[in-house]
Amino acid sequence: MPTYTVMSLEYGPGFSEQLIRRLKRWGIGAAADGGAVAVSITENSEQSFVSALSELILNDIKPLELSRLAFLLPISARDRSLILPCAMSIADDTELIDYVKTKLEALLGETRLIVAEGVLRFRMPLLEESWAAAIDRAGEELLIDREYTELLELLGLISETSGESRGEVDLILHSDGSCIITDERGQRIECATAEESGLLPLIMGIAPDTIAVYDLTGGKGIRIMQSISAVFGERACFFISIGSDDSKH
Repeated sequence: MPTYTVMSLEYGPGFSEQLIRRLKRWGIGAAADGGAVAVSITENSEQSFVSALSELILNDIKPLELSRLAFLLPISARDRSLILPCAMSIADDTELIDYVKTKLEALLGETRLIVAEGVLRFRMPLLEESWAAAIDRAGEELLIDREYTELLELLGLISETSGESRGEVDLILHSDGSCIITDERGQRIECATAEESGLLPLIMGIAPDTIAVYDLTGGKGIRIMQSISAVFGERACFFISIGSDDSKH
């Protein structure tokens, strides 16, 4: 019955506890020895051992590695905190589960000492590349969102200095995705969809002094409201219904 030693030099004191918890779920006993974990397995439990290790890598180690990769970027600590949650959602490892297990099975036949970070960086390059790509994409999305926000703020300055205005405009966002715009003169525009790309330029063209937004979407209108807030600032006010609307009047 072979005994394997699993350890980490970088992932901190919680590594052993996380590994033992994963092993226990698969019915494998283990003993902590300092910063390492000794695991004795039988031929019948080898696949369970592989499954426990793959869960450890793809669930417990993954955020630590993403954090390490984000730390290598020349950005502020605040930006790193914004990138990490996005990278976690982007890094879908579903297609790499079999890859990880295959690499672990080969490893068990070659050595009794498993150093977690070494296995990742030298035995599983595709997984590391996938996580690095997730960090890069999250950084790109952060940059795009920031540039978009700056553009909306610029549009807000333009709207403040535009000529003719129509006083206050009311915007009603409905749960079915449609909306109604009404100005002080009673002119009414009904839109089948309240998509940001079409609705925001339309409101900008009306050039209201103030805008009141009534959100009846049950939370689905948050994106367009954020954009309106960025453009109109204090000239926008929002009224949010707790539930969605059942009918339009």
